[in-house]
Amino acid sequence: MSQTKILAQLQLMKNHKSTFYADIEVDGQKLFAYLSNKVIEGGKLYTSPLEGSYYWASINLSNGSAFINQLLPLSQYSEETSGLEYHCYCQRLEDGRIHLITEQSNNHIVLPKQTLSDFAYRIFHNSKVMVTFGHNNSGFFIKEWQTEYPNDIDKGIAINIRKKTDYYLADYYIAKDIYLPVKIESYLLKYEGIYDINEKACINATLTLDDQQKKANISLTLDHQALVNKYNQPKAKLTFIGIKEREGSDLYQFETMLIDGISLLIAIFSYELKFMAEDIVSFQKGQSVSAFLTYKISGKWCNFKIPVAAKNEYNERFRCITMTSIDNEGMTLLETVEPPHDRLLLPKSELIKQGIYKIHSGVIFGLHITREALDKPWKEKLWHIESINSNFFVGVNNDVGYKSECTVIESWSRYENRPEYVVDLDRYHKNKYKDDIYAFHNHCAAKITNKYADLLVIIPKSLLVQSGFKTLKPDIKLTIVFSLIKFPMFGIKAATFLCADRLYTSAESMHDGVDESRYVLAEFYEKLGSSGSKEKYRFSIIGSEDTVDFTDWNSQLSGIADLDKYRYKMRIKQNKQYLNVKEMISASIK
Repeated sequence: MSQTKILAQLQLMKNHKSTFYADIEVDGQKLFAYLSNKVIEGGKLYTSPLEGSYYWASINLSNGSAFINQLLPLSQYSEETSGLEYHCYCQRLEDGRIHLITEQSNNHIVLPKQTLSDFAYRIFHNSKVMVTFGHNNSGFFIKEWQTEYPNDIDKGIAINIRKKTDYYLADYYIAKDIYLPVKIESYLLKYEGIYDINEKACINATLTLDDQQKKANISLTLDHQALVNKYNQPKAKLTFIGIKEREGSDLYQFETMLIDGISLLIAIFSYELKFMAEDIVSFQKGQSVSAFLTYKISGKWCNFKIPVAAKNEYNERFRCITMTSIDNEGMTLLETVEPPHDRLLLPKSELIKQGIYKIHSGVIFGLHITREALDKPWKEKLWHIESINSNFFVGVNNDVGYKSECTVIESWSRYENRPEYVVDLDRYHKNKYKDDIYAFHNHCAAKITNKYADLLVIIPKSLLVQSGFKTLKPDIKLTIVFSLIKFPMFGIKAATFLCADRLYTSAESMHDGVDESRYVLAEFYEKLGSSGSKEKYRFSIIGSEDTVDFTDWNSQLSGIADLDKYRYKMRIKQNKQYLNVKEMISASIK
């Protein structure tokens, strides 16, 4: 008899040598079919042999001998089907084998990995399945495998994520304890902006089963806003990785710390560095910085980034991060209080036009600002203040004088006729139709500090001159009486700022810059001719027999038709035996 395989239903018994055997009949011939200890010890039987139990068996027939080489338990559905259909609960073992537990009889079937090559891509752990076996001359084979899914398998979560060389393995759960082992390509995580991930991570995913290619395809469906919210508690800690060179603008790359098993990749363009309070350019690998995060979807890519203002108008609360300088221009770095915490740079000159020299870090205030539309993200347009809340001047009432110490901001000189202190001003052009063009001619800029900001204080030249000051250096402290006024100091629109009404500090009391000149009233005496292209005049000092000469270098008197009609206030100084006019201050009708 040639070697062949047959399928038979049998009952296992043991002989006196404890060897399993069964009585079978083949073509009318009764045979003993033996199950050798070698087959049992090889661990390849689908189910365990038990004396007295009934099985389906795959039997080798050769030269009148019969040997059992595989077993399956009898199915309770044998009368309705071929007898090889099993309704089971399916479990995946760590070594890749599949453990089936039949529903009613609680029989166990363990299938090797190679037997399942055509079905492994869709075998869920702890799923309910119907398995139908077939039999041929090669033995048992899986004829059909059907899974009873508890719900839609296209919505699940991936957990227990393990990194391999260039991909990840994960368990895709569709219900409690029901999952499918899947492969996640590394590029899928990069698309989602994930820098690193470990087994603590739990991410939303979708699954599609490709029965033609016999593979499970995973797509990640992360909630990017939920991710950002986790890291923005209170702010994300970003650790510098390095610089990725790109044409046009290099990328400064950071990673977040791991939260719930996920760290994000943060990319900051070189033109966005100005929105960071820290000097990122000098960062070394491993240095950290804190910032709020946001994200932007571009095609397949999710890019996590710092939130930089993309709108052209804001009317909300801002937090001051710091004062900084960009291309030698003073800037205030701000971020919105509410998410997404957009950052922007407000020119310091815009604050000064509101009577504010510097806002303290961390201060929150209301602000309405606008700018021109952006051409390119790296071509920043300057913001303009439409309105700002008045909390900076809280406690300061109109028409009330307050005594305080102030600090000089910029160098001041009484001889500089058109200074450009603090902010670039063009007062003559902007106010040329006003009567008060010279109201703050040659002012001194100082500041008074409160808990919110350094407020700008204007000290008029006349107060400083009367106190004997010729020059002032930055950081000099003066005692003044100031009041809150509204005046078109920096343009046509009136601005609120502090103005000094009285100066308690004198040059003599500071032992610095004492002026030996004095102030007198004088009347026109005679015209002396000219000195070069400038006219010279002589005045007689009221209450004295002295006269004083004046060279009109700035053509102050050339437009006055009748010089005799006025009384003149001037500052004079003795120079050896002569009295000279150092400054023509004002004129009034006699």
